[in-house]
Amino acid sequence: MPAFMNVFDDPSVAKVNGIAVNGFYRDDNEGIAGQKASLVEAGVLKTFLLGRSPTRGFTLSNGHGRRQAGRSTTPRQGNLVVAPSTTVSRDALRKMLLDEVKKQGKPYGLIVRELDGGFTLTTRFEPQSFKLLPIMMFRLYPDGREELVRGADIEGTPLKALADIVAADDQVKTFNGYCGAESGYVPVSATSPQPLDLAPRGVEEDARHRQATDLVRATVEAGAAAMNKLILISVLCARVVEAGPFDDPVVRALDDELGTQSDDRARGEEAVLHLVHARVDRHDSRCTRRSGR
Repeated sequence: MPAFMNVFDDPSVAKVNGIAVNGFYRDDNEGIAGQKASLVEAGVLKTFLLGRSPTRGFTLSNGHGRRQAGRSTTPRQGNLVVAPSTTVSRDALRKMLLDEVKKQGKPYGLIVRELDGGFTLTTRFEPQSFKLLPIMMFRLYPDGREELVRGADIEGTPLKALADIVAADDQVKTFNGYCGAESGYVPVSATSPQPLDLAPRGVEEDARHRQATDLVRATVEAGAAAMNKLILISVLCARVVEAGPFDDPVVRALDDELGTQSDDRARGEEAVLHLVHARVDRHDSRCTRRSGR
């Protein structure tokens, strides 16, 4: 993430910016007091949401073990807050997007003003992707006019999206709702300004409203390319881990999660790589069908 970005989760607060938040609780489902976890500081990942199941370098819970009744407990979000150290006005953010559209020679940029929700595929053997369901999304053309986009979804990869944030506005908004995962549905909140993100996106538009444009096809292909790059980076990281231990506890914990220290590392990496490439091939074929080629 950019150096001006900070992210934390604090279930111990009942209000954020004067708004009551859904993710407030005093104790998690493992009996640990909910407490602030500083996840990202100056753009760098520092820790994780933790329950009472330890991992190397992180032996203590920070009060995020949560579950729906009848489910097994896992670390989950409470009140997530994105807190950039520098912001710009909403008008300045729009101008930055407009300038970037002209600079890159794109037919338009996209402004998302309201979302219905979304979902992610980020388990160990999934493609590390997300899908958002916009309700209010507009094309911003180089001449400054806006056009409502109907029936569109947005796809991308989290690491690419987070890395390409270049600015955030000064108008913070809070979402209150429920989040579903392997431990069921739990109440959560998320507070964030509106960011300006230059990462390429795959945009699926309902054929009843508009045929896919060349830009849509290009962004879908760019999304698949970004995912392939992420896979190559993951494999490279595994090779680097083989070269020697890391001092960073976050990297060591990720190393443990990827299983790169197992006795069957080489055989396991080959199997994982084969599975991931198979998923990429299926993803690329779906992108090809969606773009009408």
